Amino acid sequence: MAFAANPAEDIASPLLREAVAYWRSVRDGADRPNSADFLDNLPPRLAPQLMVFDVLPDDVLVRFHGSALVARRGQDHTGRSWLQVNSDLRSAAVLRNVWDVINHTCGLTTEAHFITSTRRLLVVDALSLPLAAAPQRPPRMANISVSRDFIAFDERTTGWHGPITAVWVDLGFGIPPFPPMPIR
Repeated sequence: MAFAANPAEDIASPLLREAVAYWRSVRDGADRPNSADFLDNLPPRLAPQLMVFDVLPDDVLVRFHGSALVARRGQDHTGRSWLQVNSDLRSAAVLRNVWDVINHTCGLTTEAHFITSTRRLLVVDALSLPLAAAPQRPPRMANISVSRDFIAFDERTTGWHGPITAVWVDLGFGIPPFPPMPIR
């Protein structure tokens, strides 16, 4: 079965393309950047749209939740399980996709639809990128997320709507030989 995969240069969102370029710039010859280096030099435009996760065998823990994402969701999820916060997603599929990003040194773009507090549909594009962690620490993953439309100051997302489209991104190291699992 054929499935879609994107070279990083074909990502539609300028901010997500900037995130890939930045990720590549701090790799320092390794297959992925160290999470400390990635965070220490993060361009200011990316920080509000960033989440950083610790990837555990059976969970994904939020270690950093950017201010624009906190505003969009209406709460800060730092220190919480992403799987518990998003219990309407297929946990096993989320975990497999996350581990494939880590193990294959590839990216994953997603397109998700949310319903907002004003009953409006909001389309959000996101990009997941693998990060190296310090010894004795779990692997890490960065996720940069940007909404396609303006969101009002007092508007919040209230829930997922419909399926989430996921596509591997080739960062120069190839992609898994199978499509991402549907997570919703």
